[in-house]
Amino acid sequence: MTLLFRLLLLALLAGPVLAVEALQFAAVRVEGEGWQLEGVRFGLDLTPSGEPALELKIRRLSLASSGLAVTGLALHCPGFRLATDGGSGCSGAELVFSLPPWKAVSGMVDWQQEQGWLELHLQDLKLGKGRLSAELSGRDREWQGEVSLSSLAVTPLFRQWLPRWSGSGRVMLEGEGSLATSGHWQGRLSLRLADLSFSDPEGLHVGESLRVSLSGSLEGDDKEAGGELDLRLRQGQLYFDPFYLELARPLSLKARGRVALD
Repeated sequence: MTLLFRLLLLALLAGPVLAVEALQFAAVRVEGEGWQLEGVRFGLDLTPSGEPALELKIRRLSLASSGLAVTGLALHCPGFRLATDGGSGCSGAELVFSLPPWKAVSGMVDWQQEQGWLELHLQDLKLGKGRLSAELSGRDREWQGEVSLSSLAVTPLFRQWLPRWSGSGRVMLEGEGSLATSGHWQGRLSLRLADLSFSDPEGLHVGESLRVSLSGSLEGDDKEAGGELDLRLRQGQLYFDPFYLELARPLSLKARGRVALD
């Protein structure tokens, strides 16, 4: 067990006897392979009036592989549960953080961890006008998860990654996947773009009032991967210099195949 867990367990067991009402931990930096936390503050309220309340604040979380940086992360769990085997749980934790291109992201989190098993629920995470929900459960190399994204505006995405382009529209996404202990994985996705319009500064790549859907299934292991994809352009206009396309009726493109990974 880690030193932090020993302190937590000691505080929970001895709190009523020794009248310990709060436990706090702070670190300038905590890091591991590919990630780094800065400005970490952890607090546990042990007042006898109710269940322990957990408070976690992280000034900056960085992931080296993706260049992703989350700032101002705050997690508040009003009913924190800690088990003697190192497991923990919480229902209805409030989560707030900043993630480009959105200034503020907020939602609810539930988790239960015991005997190596983890179950995590992310509920109604607000990304501007979009909403994200996700579930993840499993242990070691056996996992399964689902994700749902609705009404996400694409304009902030263009501003973040293609700042010289203009773009508007909405994104909807449904997906699920699993990983087995054998290393075999599989997944299904359904992506829809509604009222999508975009243009580069020179006007050489333009889309107007597009409705696009992409669905498919993928599966594989450490040796090969394969699946099938179905792309459908339902309406709108496309101009990719020198080609112009106006959809008088839906256009469908399907692909199927496998590829070796070793």
